[in-house]
Amino acid sequence: MLACDACRIVMNRLSRDVKYLTETRKIWPDEVLDQRLSISCEDPSHPSGSGVEACSLFMEESANLIRKEVKLRWDEASEEFEEDIVAAEFCSEKARICDEDAKGISHMIDEASRKEKLLKEDAKLAVGWSFENMQLLDVSTTCACRDLPPIHPLAAPLLEQKRDTTGRQYRTFVSQAEAGAVPDAVIHQIHLDVAGQTGKAVVNRERQSLREDLVDKSLRQSLSLGADGWAVDSMPSLGDPVPTYVQGCSMMAAMCLGFTAGREEEGFWLFIHLLEDVLGADFFSRQPALVGYHGDRAAVAALVALQSPSLAELMGVQSLGESISALASRCLLSGFVGFLSGPPLVAFWEELLQVRCADFPRLPLISWLAGLVHHAEGQLTSALVGLSSDEAVPVFFRTVQQAAKSLPNNWRPRVRVSQAQVLELRQISKAAAEKYRMAQEALSLKEMHAKNVSASLDRTCSALLDAMKLAEGVGSTSATAAAATVAAESSRGKPTETTPALFCVSS
Repeated sequence: MLACDACRIVMNRLSRDVKYLTETRKIWPDEVLDQRLSISCEDPSHPSGSGVEACSLFMEESANLIRKEVKLRWDEASEEFEEDIVAAEFCSEKARICDEDAKGISHMIDEASRKEKLLKEDAKLAVGWSFENMQLLDVSTTCACRDLPPIHPLAAPLLEQKRDTTGRQYRTFVSQAEAGAVPDAVIHQIHLDVAGQTGKAVVNRERQSLREDLVDKSLRQSLSLGADGWAVDSMPSLGDPVPTYVQGCSMMAAMCLGFTAGREEEGFWLFIHLLEDVLGADFFSRQPALVGYHGDRAAVAALVALQSPSLAELMGVQSLGESISALASRCLLSGFVGFLSGPPLVAFWEELLQVRCADFPRLPLISWLAGLVHHAEGQLTSALVGLSSDEAVPVFFRTVQQAAKSLPNNWRPRVRVSQAQVLELRQISKAAAEKYRMAQEALSLKEMHAKNVSASLDRTCSALLDAMKLAEGVGSTSATAAAATVAAESSRGKPTETTPALFCVSS
């Protein structure tokens, strides 16, 4: 590159940044990516800004060009960038100025010591925010140089209350972990969970989950009925060979981190409040898996049928239950993160965290999903006419998803649930969850019985095989002895008692 050595090193580092930004553009908003790139390019005062080693004139004028050139030259099939990522005409024009400016900068030391310094800094950056490791800007690094936005006023008292009431318990866990008292099985589980929630694995798992819910008919073959007759999926989930955190946990945790403006500890306590005080232990239960969630799906279907009777009549119980099941797997487990547009999503979370209904804290999950379906009822009615049950499920999902993305900022669900209906929905959820739990336990017993029968058959087959081998060995020995006896008697000209008449010689 036709620039001074410091600028060349900085540009190479920026190429890695922009590569990661380009790869994640489908996931993160453009304004977030642009802000992150500007931190790397044009903020020499920032401790993690790459511009601190480069010529100020060069960095002030090149940020937009860097971004443009790297995007133009980036090849999706390639794993690396070309080194010369900046336009040649730009370098030719700026190289002389950049080179002269570099001579007057105090940090332009000899090449060897500069490279050593940059390597040490890269090692520090890799721990915090390095794009190369696909990590966000470290919160502690940010706090050191600029103030974070304030915590959401609703979240602050909730997380403080949770920290005060359960802090001792978690401090005990931390002290035990620091003392090395963490079982190997738990460490192995943590490795599995972390590996399943980073990078492209999250996106791939989400796509796979949607594909299974919408396309794979086998996932909708085993359906049991909830308390009110709505479908509750009873497919086995106990045999997962690599159990990890439910995907929605990471999305909800990210939302809690957003409510605390990036403060990790505060976000943790808000997330614990959400899991323990709002969702309850059964919602993300491990075994049987997601008992509370499966109950809430039946409650959503019941409320949709109540709020949109014409839609329920058009689709029928079975088709509506399957469609709600597919929609709930995307919305309930993630708290609508990535599904609702921005302002309605924040409003939903404010209502969820406040726990306005003590009798049924998860009611916002149910009422907002039912309200979203009710909002898209007209579009659904026209889109579902004449479709079969298999065709209706993906069309239903896509229609509601498109409606959710285009909601106005002040949108709220037009679903009013009375106290009596709240108690009824809670009872429906509990009954459906209990039915699902019993079905899973029965399935587990059947699987265990099948394993025992299979093991018993294996033992029986092994015993029979050993007996056959033993019989073959005994038979072979007896036949050899009999043949020897016949040969001996025949040589003397006498038939033996054991010799058959066929072998006797007539006189």
